[in-house]
Amino acid sequence: ANAQTGVVTHTVKIDLPEVHSQNPASSILLTAQDAYQQQNYTRALLLANQAIMNQGGASAYLLRSMVHTKNGNITEAENDLKEAKKLSDPRTHWEMLLAEGQYLENAGRFTEAEERYRRMMALQPGDHRARLLLADLYRRSGNVDHALEEYQAIIQARPHRWRGLSGRIQSVICYAQQLEKAIAILEDVNSRNTSYNDVMLELVALYTQQAQKHVKGLEQASRAITVLRQSGVESRIFYRLIGEFYYAAYQLAHKSGQLPPITWPQHAITSLAELSRANETAWRDYLTRDEDANREEILQTRILNARTWAWI
Repeated sequence: ANAQTGVVTHTVKIDLPEVHSQNPASSILLTAQDAYQQQNYTRALLLANQAIMNQGGASAYLLRSMVHTKNGNITEAENDLKEAKKLSDPRTHWEMLLAEGQYLENAGRFTEAEERYRRMMALQPGDHRARLLLADLYRRSGNVDHALEEYQAIIQARPHRWRGLSGRIQSVICYAQQLEKAIAILEDVNSRNTSYNDVMLELVALYTQQAQKHVKGLEQASRAITVLRQSGVESRIFYRLIGEFYYAAYQLAHKSGQLPPITWPQHAITSLAELSRANETAWRDYLTRDEDANREEILQTRILNARTWAWI
């Protein structure tokens, strides 16, 4: 009979537990872990097999179970979990919960996986790995409110972790339009270390997106742009975001028939015609800095769309 398989849905990469120095297969297991972390599951499986044959014990079975989970071989993953449990090594308790959680998550048994990750958190308080697994589980199962709460808890405890989480937070935003919460998370990170220019760039993008609905986002984006300019940021992304800012301002002005009442980032704008010209200047500044930009698309969708002959 064919083995039952499951689909692996971008399970989060986390640091694996340290191999006990007294494990007879410790060197093989370390090499197997390295292959696993590099997503070379064919090599990881071969090495895990070797570790089992060299008396690697529960750790070897648990690692092989995780490799099977990654490959979608749910039945094999479950069998290895059973073998590891028979050996009942108390040193692998956290490891066991990790392997079980990964197996259950990829088998679609989210409630049981959540319980395993929470037990991992209780076993090692302050270790962000289990909370990260839990946050990603919530994200993938569509529980966006809880996902953002867990991501925020991780960032509050470890501000440097934001770089690895920003993509996940963006995916939650796309899924449920949770702009306010995402902005709050990034503002929290930035308040702890204002040198994080990349955080500010993320905020400009989110504020500008928010500006499509109300002027508050535009004011916040303008302030963030000013801070970045004062910090000497000159990246292509920054100049593109300035263009998006002015285009969003133009759209808002065109829709309402009046200029947004905000503090502009560089010089005051007093008319719709000035705003249109500022938008075009911003996009042309960006195009001179990005050789890979789609010039024709930007000309049509960002420059000409914001240029009405009646205003200029």
